[in-house]
Amino acid sequence: MIGCLKKESVTVDRVPFIFDTASVGYERAFDYWSEAVTAHFSPTQNTMTLPRTAFYGRMEILPVGLLNVSHLKTSAMRNVRDLWSLRNIPNDDFFVMAVDGGAGGKLSQLGRDVFLGPGDLMIYDSAREFSFEFLGETDVYLAQVPRRHLEARIRNPESLIARAISHKDPLGCMLLTMVKSFMQLDHGFNPHNLTSLSKSFVDMLASSLECSLINSELSNAHSNLLEKAKNIISRSLEDPDFDVNQLAYSLGSSPRTICRVFAAEGTTATKYIWQNRLILARDLISEGNIKQVSQIALRCGFNDFSHFSRSFKKEFNTTPKQLLNSRLA
Repeated sequence: MIGCLKKESVTVDRVPFIFDTASVGYERAFDYWSEAVTAHFSPTQNTMTLPRTAFYGRMEILPVGLLNVSHLKTSAMRNVRDLWSLRNIPNDDFFVMAVDGGAGGKLSQLGRDVFLGPGDLMIYDSAREFSFEFLGETDVYLAQVPRRHLEARIRNPESLIARAISHKDPLGCMLLTMVKSFMQLDHGFNPHNLTSLSKSFVDMLASSLECSLINSELSNAHSNLLEKAKNIISRSLEDPDFDVNQLAYSLGSSPRTICRVFAAEGTTATKYIWQNRLILARDLISEGNIKQVSQIALRCGFNDFSHFSRSFKKEFNTTPKQLLNSRLA
């Protein structure tokens, strides 16, 4: 179709490869864009999700040491790298993708579905099947990383594929800034320095991905532990002896770990137990089936009736007796 789409054109004297569909007209824009994507990135089967007359794409690709760094602007479209593509047009590099603006997109790989919005970043593996759908006009940066260089730094790359680093994560912001900065480097930059810079980027990428995964796993573990703790608490409110130590024992954990999990929620385990006992008392009073405050207090794990009454008033701005009388009136 067009000779300028040969991969070799990217690497001559660090002259950037630039292609803009505006140069070929709307009718041929997507066909040319599809060929450019296949030539320079993971070869894929590409389809439009908008009328042909509405498609626009622009890419700029620049070699930076070990990497090929790209800046793309594209309309909505879908890329699918299937078994046919893997067998007939092999490519085993990793790609770092960071959305800088626009609608973003959705990656499916290894059974994982990842949505990328502005500022989000992830890595995908061109040696495996995947699909990526740009959901609308999207501004995206990519860094193509040779497989051997990333595998030399990460023990289990598969665990890091198709996992987003959020725009809220400082690590993701740092990596996006680095990739964008590569596109602005002077074209006469010393090749040795470029290689050093690209190696440093791969080091930072590997460390950031592993840190992000560890933080995500810790977050999931804490969420699961918190949910289990809350379930046990809800079943134990009537027991006046139930406390953080018993909760930790029931979970096979330590009181210190339980305290950290609840601290992440902005509270303490003791306060959570106490508040839920008071909420249970309020609900029992509202139901109107129990007529005595002392019975309600005992049902909610309070042995000291005066303490129960003071705590209830502090929490709900009324005493349990006043609330009970209003329900019975």
